[in-house]
Amino acid sequence: MATITRYVDPAATGTGDGTSWVNAYTTFAAWQTAEATNLVSDGDSHVVNIRGAHGASGVDIGSGFTTGASNTLSIIGDYSGGAYDTNEARFVKTTDWAWTNISVSNTIIENVQFLNSASDNRPTLRITGAIDNSTFINVLVAGGPGVNCDIQNDGTSYWINCQSHNSSGAGFEVPETGTGTTAYLYNCAALNNGTYGFAVYAWRSMIVKNCYAGANTTADFYAATNSTFTDTTCASSDGSESTATVACATGSGAYFTNVTAGSEDVTIGSSSALSDAGTDLSSDGTFSFDYDWEGDTRSDWSIGPDELSGGAPATVYPEWVFA
Repeated sequence: MATITRYVDPAATGTGDGTSWVNAYTTFAAWQTAEATNLVSDGDSHVVNIRGAHGASGVDIGSGFTTGASNTLSIIGDYSGGAYDTNEARFVKTTDWAWTNISVSNTIIENVQFLNSASDNRPTLRITGAIDNSTFINVLVAGGPGVNCDIQNDGTSYWINCQSHNSSGAGFEVPETGTGTTAYLYNCAALNNGTYGFAVYAWRSMIVKNCYAGANTTADFYAATNSTFTDTTCASSDGSESTATVACATGSGAYFTNVTAGSEDVTIGSSSALSDAGTDLSSDGTFSFDYDWEGDTRSDWSIGPDELSGGAPATVYPEWVFA
């Protein structure tokens, strides 16, 4: 099995065949149109490395690809954690009534930002339908006029070291829409959302570990009647769903770098109550990992995406590991 590697960079000036940064495709759409294929019958996996801004009119990520458990599609950007950065890989939807969807199973999104500056109420990022085995690593989702992360697929998704801030709706939401939806959220954070930070509705499942929610308008965590909500060493600013209470602040509690709506930076300070307060997930039975949002090795297992005293970055960025 081969791994096909391609590149997308709006600033590239080469041949445009996607085979290197110099010769990168200049749009995400051009890459997807040229490269979409049946990875299962090809016996391949596909990795596309992206820079710059994409998706102004929405995008169906993975459209045209056929994937399998061993034939994955990976979209990897250069976002390195911290606040939203206009110099790093991002999908920025500006067109009303467009969708930014995950359109195929077995997709990995890593080191990418999603922003919604349209005026409609559609989600910033949506997984829907018969999509399974979607993985998000160090993904920032922000600014949605509705829900930020709308997790309504008929399968399982994994969210590792992710953030969802400053939406008019919920940060991470599993609505009563999909069939058998299960979302695993590990070391994630959700601040300043208009309803909930993390929400799960009836007959759906949300498993949260080492997650933090703060300054969300209705409640930080919400589990509806007949939902399945399981939390392990999570914290919030309001203590909702029996989570530990830690202030969403820069000078106390979480000691975040910035809690201002629209400028959130959940890098923690040396006095943070979130430091060394999480559970070691390096041998987790569902999704094991040992790195923070920068790819640094975790040592004290903080709550949230940032590790206060992480070790040196791995030589190769950590791989996703399924049990």
